[in-house]
This record gives sequence, C-alpha cells and structure tokens, in this order.
Amino acid sequence: MRRIAIVTLFLLLVGAGIWLFIMNYNHIERHVYQLNPGTPLATPVTCLSSGTPGPCILIVGGIHGNEPAGVQAAQELAEGLMPQRGRLVVVDVANPLAVAAGMRFISTETDLNRAFSIKGADGNTGKQAQAFWSLLEKERIDWVIDLHEAGGFFRRDETEVGQTLIFSPAPAAADLVLTVLDEINCRVGPDLAFTYLSPPQSGSLVREAWEQLGIPGLIVETCKQQELTARVAQQQLVVKIIVDEILINRK
Repeated sequence: MRRIAIVTLFLLLVGAGIWLFIMNYNHIERHVYQLNPGTPLATPVTCLSSGTPGPCILIVGGIHGNEPAGVQAAQELAEGLMPQRGRLVVVDVANPLAVAAGMRFISTETDLNRAFSIKGADGNTGKQAQAFWSLLEKERIDWVIDLHEAGGFFRRDETEVGQTLIFSPAPAAADLVLTVLDEINCRVGPDLAFTYLSPPQSGSLVREAWEQLGIPGLIVETCKQQELTARVAQQQLVVKIIVDEILINRK
C-alpha cells in the first residue's frame, strides 16, 4: 500500500507540474506586428506578455546578415520562451536585406550595428536604425540582448570576439554578466567557455541604447568555428539563463 501511495503521489506531482505548465503557457499573450511595414525593410516583432508586471527584454537576431545562428536562435526563442513575469520582445531578422543576401550588410548600405549613434546613417540602414529607436520607446524596453557571431575564439585570438558577452558600460549590465557567467560556463564546458568584454563598439545597438536612453544590455557572441546547431544551442542557453536572472531572480 505504501508503494502504491508513493507512486500515486508522484503521478499527482507530475500531473500538477504539467497543469501548471499548460496554465502558464495559456496565460502568455502573444502579439506580432511589423517593423517598417509595407517596405523592403519589413520584419516581424513578436511580443510575449506574461500578464504580470516586470521588466521588458528585447532579444535581437540578424543585425548582421551573415550570422545565421542569432536569427535561428531568436526565431525559436520567440516560439518557445515563456516569461514568468514582465514581457519579451523578439526581433529575429533585424536586417532583412542583409539576411536575405547572407552578408554582414549589403554593398549599397552601411553596417547597421554602427548606425545607432546620434549621427545615424543614410538610406535603408538609417531607416531601420530609426525604427529600432521607435521600438525601444514604444515597448518601454528595460534590457537589450543582441545575438551575434564571430570568426574566431577570443581566448585564442584577442582580435576576435567569439564566446564573449560584451556588456554596455552600465553597472546593472556588469553585475548581470558576472552573476550568470559561471552558470553558463558550467553548461558549455571549459573548451567553449565564455568570457566578458566591455564596452561594445560605438554606434552599436547595445552601446547606444545605454548611452542615449539608459537601457542596459549585452551582446552574445558565439564562434563560427563550431557547427551551426551548437552555436544556436549556446545562444539559446545564454538567453534563457539571462532572462531567468532578470525576470525571476531579480524581483
């Protein structure tokens, strides 16, 4: 009888966990709209709201069109990541023209991740940068996570930035990275361990969001010397750990 009771209790607990997961999923409000609608720059913005007050985190992929891991990671996160409080806003293809061409930026434009300075940029690059400024203000973003890739490992060649977290010069961002780094590295292992750098390049989204609007953030840089599936998995892991730290552990 005691064994039956233990098995019954286990099944009840499993059932309760599944029910709580379903209830949490059902309470997530999902809304999708277009950035720069009706133009060649149009790209989806996915908003996930928990219905519970809390910070709003922007997750960005595809600022550079030759960095596919960030695009795929952001797309999958937009489908499966559920905020327990606050909101998530995901732009998985930030630079649709460059992503379609498979290039960092197309030849008739300039680097979108150097176009967020006060000086800005001309052409479609400038229009897309301006659309992001509007997005930051419209969605009342509190944090920015920008997904990127580099050609080499920083630990082997300091001219590269692969396997780094590059945080804005904001005390909150520095504290966040130092808090989550050990957990991330325990999961990826010593050979693929991340380290940290600061500040990001001038004109980048993360740097300028902090300097112009006071929004802290960080860039996640994986290394292209790994398989695409590994890079996507690492970016998703890093984002999930950071999101949990912001939305759950820092109430």
